[in-house]
Amino acid sequence: MKNLKTTLLLVLFLVTTAGVAAAPVSGAKATEKPLVWRTLNEPGSGGAMTAISVSPSDSKQILVAGDMLGVGLSMDGGDHWQSTAGFKSWEIADFTWHPTDPKTIWVGTMSGPYVSHDGGRTWQEKRGGFPPPAPSHYSAPVQKVLYDPADPTHLLAFGGSSRFWESPGKPLWGVVWESRDSGENWIRLTTITPNGSSTNANAEGRNVTCVLYAPGTAGQSGVLYATAADTGFLISADNGKTWQRRVTGLPKEAGYTRFALHPTDPNTLWMAVGNYKATAGDAARTPGGVWKTTDGGKTWAESSHGLGKVALGSNSNTTSRYEGIAVARTNPDILYTNDTAYSTGVMYKSENGGADWHPVASKQNVGHSAGAGAPGRIFHVPTGYPAGLGMGVLTIDPNSANAVYAINSEFIVRTRDGGATWDDATAYSAPGTNADAWVGRGYSGLCSLNFRFSPTRPGDALLLAMDAGKLWRSRDNLRSWTFHGKDPWPWGGGNDAVYAGKAIYATFGQFGQYLGIGRTLDDGKTWTTLGGVARGLPEVSSNGGVPLGIYARTDDPANVWTTINGALYNSKDSGEKWEKTPLDGWKGWIAGDPKNPAHFYVTADKGLYETNNGGTSFISLGGPKTAARITVDTLGHVYVAAHRSGQSGLWRYEKGTWTRLLDDPFVANVAVDPADPNRLAVTTCDNPYHDYSGASGVWLSADAGKTWRQANDGLAMTRGYAIAFDPWTPGRMVFGSFGRGYFITTWPKNYVSPTPPEIVHRHSGRHPICECH
Repeated sequence: MKNLKTTLLLVLFLVTTAGVAAAPVSGAKATEKPLVWRTLNEPGSGGAMTAISVSPSDSKQILVAGDMLGVGLSMDGGDHWQSTAGFKSWEIADFTWHPTDPKTIWVGTMSGPYVSHDGGRTWQEKRGGFPPPAPSHYSAPVQKVLYDPADPTHLLAFGGSSRFWESPGKPLWGVVWESRDSGENWIRLTTITPNGSSTNANAEGRNVTCVLYAPGTAGQSGVLYATAADTGFLISADNGKTWQRRVTGLPKEAGYTRFALHPTDPNTLWMAVGNYKATAGDAARTPGGVWKTTDGGKTWAESSHGLGKVALGSNSNTTSRYEGIAVARTNPDILYTNDTAYSTGVMYKSENGGADWHPVASKQNVGHSAGAGAPGRIFHVPTGYPAGLGMGVLTIDPNSANAVYAINSEFIVRTRDGGATWDDATAYSAPGTNADAWVGRGYSGLCSLNFRFSPTRPGDALLLAMDAGKLWRSRDNLRSWTFHGKDPWPWGGGNDAVYAGKAIYATFGQFGQYLGIGRTLDDGKTWTTLGGVARGLPEVSSNGGVPLGIYARTDDPANVWTTINGALYNSKDSGEKWEKTPLDGWKGWIAGDPKNPAHFYVTADKGLYETNNGGTSFISLGGPKTAARITVDTLGHVYVAAHRSGQSGLWRYEKGTWTRLLDDPFVANVAVDPADPNRLAVTTCDNPYHDYSGASGVWLSADAGKTWRQANDGLAMTRGYAIAFDPWTPGRMVFGSFGRGYFITTWPKNYVSPTPPEIVHRHSGRHPICECH
């Protein structure tokens, strides 16, 4: 689903209105108390990971990165992960460790190269000599930074993305950047093209997906190997200045994303090869495999004996394909690869340099499909998320051939006994509970969309996010989580949910696809997904439009309201039958009055609507013309977070008057402390697809929006849509980031942030009821 997410989020970015965030006002002085966010540890990762790397000097130190996830650091072999900081955007590529300094690491990102000098905890951008950051696209993506083996002050950076992450504009794909001063300053050396390379500044480069120096005599350098989109395998014998293609023997129509190098022999390489059409006119696809060269890429031969070879017609997702491969530095006879097809998902191991392979792990415990006879029984890997064992990136501990880590779009798996047993290094089954309850280890990749606490049961909460973050529930005070989004399939994304007695309703869908209204009437024991014309709803899995807000009256749980594709729907019989209301405008989100469930509001592109009689009739209140997030406090004040609209910012409606409290265009959601309506929390969000995020994190006001202070300490990411107060624990808040999962903190009564004391925002003020300007 993340490939689809890439395309649709790109469209979303192109059509939204750009703006520059204004800094809100700081708060009054008070006794200083800390406010530090920590990871909520909902089941990780839930997002597509792009790189994982073990420190050459410390097998317990591991770094992991994702396409929208930023970087996670583990100091205990993946048992726990901690946040990292310093990125201006969070679309990350591959790592490189300094040859002698274990604390210095480089990483490529879609926004250029970054370096850490403290073992990966904090990162600094190093774009000296790169083009200026672009406001509307990625200017110079970097897949990998390499140290010259002969001179650690000489670095090369390569323009690409192994994730094939997209961007508007014209990013400098394929550009080779050179630094002679340890990465402080860079010059453009050349560009990798379909024909090799070119020094023409206007040359159309190709996305570099993997690049490594060939091993050789210590102190010598010069030979580099690379793969690039639409180009195949390339070699440079002059430190990256010129490049030549070497693809003899490789399938012509296959994709080659990653390869592995023999640790001491510069001429021996293994290539993971995706499925392909043997000839251009073929309807069916040919399974991929592993190819090997022993002459530096001049000639290649297949080395796939024992690998799965499932072929299902023309579908590339269900035909065996191989994307990642790893070789043990301590024993080059040991290699691992993985069949990433949706219908297979099998981990393979070779113990003779790739001449033969045998399966060692899957999630279905079905063995492999190659050869005659019954498939063998292999290790079944339990994981928190539902994806198959299609691991696109693999790495072996440089110090031990027994420790292997692999990543995909939802989890990390690892073995520490040479492939005999495997586990999930992003989540574990909660002790003392059934196998369906999971606890995250600290590295989440969820694109969070909402978070709801139960208004009647302490410790009960729901989180909703894109893809398989669809709907997770905790009933033990946020310690463990159970998935409730399997029907009709688990990757539909969740947008909103509401508790109503023993009933819970949730909206599922993303990218224009309607995936139903989730419903339980027995407090979660059984769930039904509602859809279809017989109920008055779009068909499930159709392009009927995404359902967003949902609201049910606590005094009448059978009376439910939701918005689908901009229309407002109502059911009076717990969702069995629905009717579309004639209310004008494109509707988005719904919020009820905490003191009167028959009194609720709906946001729309024609302003705010109010009903005082349970939806029998609605009146227009004007206000910002946007179908934005909304909340109502215990005093009856309505807050609208108008995200990146023509009337963006945070607005309050009170007694017929609209007041703009913040004019930051990236304001995305707002929450009010149920114990103190003067305490407001706002989150900001900005979509990817440009060099720097405009989101400035979380802002707090203790005086009903008159003054504000920033509160980002501990956050690994400052963009997000979800923000919520716990009604049962004073001051406790949850923030949901857009790509790095959820964080939790407690807001002390006298909190003072380190924000400078007088930062002024623009254009706040009162506006007439009928209009906003």
